[in-house]
Amino acid sequence: MKQKGFSVLELVVVIVIMGILGAVAIPKLLPVVDTAKEAVATELQSTLKESARIAHVSESLELMDVVMVHDYPAALASGITASLMDIEEWNVTYTKNRAVFTLKADEDCKVVYREAKSNEPFKVRNQCNLVQG
Repeated sequence: MKQKGFSVLELVVVIVIMGILGAVAIPKLLPVVDTAKEAVATELQSTLKESARIAHVSESLELMDVVMVHDYPAALASGITASLMDIEEWNVTYTKNRAVFTLKADEDCKVVYREAKSNEPFKVRNQCNLVQG
């Protein structure tokens, strides 16, 4: 009588092959995840800069309802955040003159918007340099 199924040896060989593939593939995929996070942060950095510039121009035309400081969006929910469309991937905290956008998927990945001062324009800094070369 013949039995159907796999022998223990065949199962062990398959498990060993899968382990080897996993050991090789996982270290190669981890930098891809960090690169993707950094790309998302860079995209937000660019979006913040453009939104601030658009709000700056729009304020004189009274097209946007955004709280402004020295002709640029304030670091408030009703300021720079109100000028953005989609920030669902980010948590935002507000301090004295900064809005800190923290990536929900990685709390070490931040983009900081500093509102304009009387003698300086706004600044946006990407603190999401995760890829190590």
